[in-house]
Amino acid sequence: MPSVNDGEKLPIFTILPGPCRAENNEHFDITPLEEVQKYDDAYFTFQCYDIYGNIIDHGGEEFTVTASVLFNDNEYPVNTAEVVDNGDGTYKVQFIPEVEGTYLFNLLVGKERYGEDLKWILTKKECSGEKSVLCPNNKKNDTRKIYKSNSHLPER
Repeated sequence: MPSVNDGEKLPIFTILPGPCRAENNEHFDITPLEEVQKYDDAYFTFQCYDIYGNIIDHGGEEFTVTASVLFNDNEYPVNTAEVVDNGDGTYKVQFIPEVEGTYLFNLLVGKERYGEDLKWILTKKECSGEKSVLCPNNKKNDTRKIYKSNSHLPER
């Protein structure tokens, strides 16, 4: 049997990580959502790993996202949600929340589910201090506005 000491050349193997897969959401970073208000550009990120736990350090996976919001006991699609490939194995899911409610995100890589459904809740913030962004039109708690792109959402 050849060994390094025999001076023989041994084959070199390159082990590449497999395709991006996840059984749960442990690789998601939702901290960017902590200060989000209605109509903000909101996002969360995630890092790809293969089924063996190897980090994937390149982009190219075909992710799609389906997002919806539970509002007044009804579920409505979030048309602004999309996945952005950062090219380094990380991806960003960006969207614009237009109503308070529970947002649900389902990610697919190819045709396979990626992780579990992600749930995020947007609640109305009280107006206070100098932060005019929390008080549109300078009226306390008046945050009603519906974009034409999601005109199917009822006003609250």
